[in-house]
Amino acid sequence: MTRSSSSFASLLMAGLVMLAGCNARQPTTVKKLVPKPNPAPTVVPRPSSEALTQSLAHYAAGLSFDLRGEFKLALEEYVLSAIANPKFEPVVVESARRLLRGREFDRAVEFISKRLTLPDPPVPLYPMLGLAFAGLGKTNEAVSACQVAVKKFPLNLAGYIQLSQLYTQAGKTNEALKVISDAARQPSSDPTFWLALTEILAGFENQKALTTVDAKARILSATDKAADLKPEDPEVRERIGNLYLILGQFDKAEAIYEALLESNPDQLSLQEKLTNIYLRGGKQAKAAKLLESLRRESPTNPQVYYLLGTLAYEAKDYAKAAENYETVLRLNPDLEQVYYDLAGLLITLQKPVAALDMLQKARSRFKLNFTLEFYSGVALGLMGKFPEALNHFTSAEIVAKTTEPSRLNHLFYYQLGGAHERVGNIPDAVAYLKKALVLRPDYAEAQNYLGYMWAERGDNLEEAQQLITKALKLAPENPAFLDSLAWVLHQQGNHSEALKQIKLAIAKSTQPDATLVEHLGDIHLALNQKEEAATAWRESLLIQANDKVKNKLQNLLRSPP
Repeated sequence: MTRSSSSFASLLMAGLVMLAGCNARQPTTVKKLVPKPNPAPTVVPRPSSEALTQSLAHYAAGLSFDLRGEFKLALEEYVLSAIANPKFEPVVVESARRLLRGREFDRAVEFISKRLTLPDPPVPLYPMLGLAFAGLGKTNEAVSACQVAVKKFPLNLAGYIQLSQLYTQAGKTNEALKVISDAARQPSSDPTFWLALTEILAGFENQKALTTVDAKARILSATDKAADLKPEDPEVRERIGNLYLILGQFDKAEAIYEALLESNPDQLSLQEKLTNIYLRGGKQAKAAKLLESLRRESPTNPQVYYLLGTLAYEAKDYAKAAENYETVLRLNPDLEQVYYDLAGLLITLQKPVAALDMLQKARSRFKLNFTLEFYSGVALGLMGKFPEALNHFTSAEIVAKTTEPSRLNHLFYYQLGGAHERVGNIPDAVAYLKKALVLRPDYAEAQNYLGYMWAERGDNLEEAQQLITKALKLAPENPAFLDSLAWVLHQQGNHSEALKQIKLAIAKSTQPDATLVEHLGDIHLALNQKEEAATAWRESLLIQANDKVKNKLQNLLRSPP
């Protein structure tokens, strides 16, 4: 049974009761009515018992046809039912609606117009008449009908909607916006009026008739009006909360969701929305409490574990985050994004082999995509397999150019440039690092990488120093950037200043760094401070074995004092 059929069934019962009342025996004596001085207002004549019987019989026949899926025959019966009893409003409106849906616009105009000549016509018929005229291409008549609808029933949004659509289709965007602005000024006390208005405004934004800023302001105003009415219907309140969430009004959405959750603590969708708001707002304790409750209530819901993983990641508890992501995939191995989230987490944990294993599982289940190739390249780079990494980066670039060009950002070209540098393709490395800086001129990592790469080779030392200095302005205490500055100064022969910078880099480093200490030794040697150079290189070797450093130390010790 269709939704309309089931609602009609209840109307049938009501109609049968009404029919029984009409057929009841009337008293044999009738009290004589005293004539009134003023004529009674015009009303739709009460249908005779025979007409009511015919109306309900046609309606019952229409319902029967509906149940059998014979909708055209059902329509004819409903129209006959409405003609027999013009006061049977639901059938009148449904008949008009079905005529419009069946594109029988001529019949719709005739049917609706006839009912509108009678007193107290159903409110929806006015904008429906406009729609019927529009279907016949009679735009002027359609506009007039909708204008009447708006004038007679200013608190009914259907007239505004139809009128604005007519203006929009005619290319009269300003007139359409004026109609909606008029609707927004009405003193409606129905929250669904304002919620429906937000949908219309969103449509204007999609059509570029409103800027995003203007549309957002208007939608927020309508949403506030709906909220100010303090509706009791939980569904309406949740719709208001959802709008606030979309609009970025997280505090307002949070208050609504929390109130709804108090009366319905087991509603999973509310719990999930609140958790996301808490995470977004940095309310980690609230999020954790709600998520633990969610896990107890829904222990096999993968979304719960995904959010727990996100919470742990933001708290830098990477092991716990990985554990939760793994649980997500056990519960639902088809959640593609989680494979990449977990692989990225394993890369962060410096576990490239495990990351590649996770990416291989994704590769066997899903089609090739940018993220899969990009993360594979990053993981292989961490393993020192730069030629293989470069192959995956190149593949990622090809995929992105055809499917996701926005992925080719400064971060991607930074990684691609670094891979080219590691395999010795210096011209390509320079080109891609410069491309990263074109896309993001203040990207300090790329500034430092390119500057240090040149400094290490003794190339473009002046430009290298400029790049490194820019990076340090963005991150003045970054030990890697300070080391780069020390090295470019060293290459320029300014060893004394280089010594100050390398000592500062070591002081700022949070853990022992073999490369920094090696550079300290190199600069000491340039200053002919051989004992200090030897001490630094020994310390570097204690941190990390390195044949190059070992050879430098041995050569120094064999050299004359």
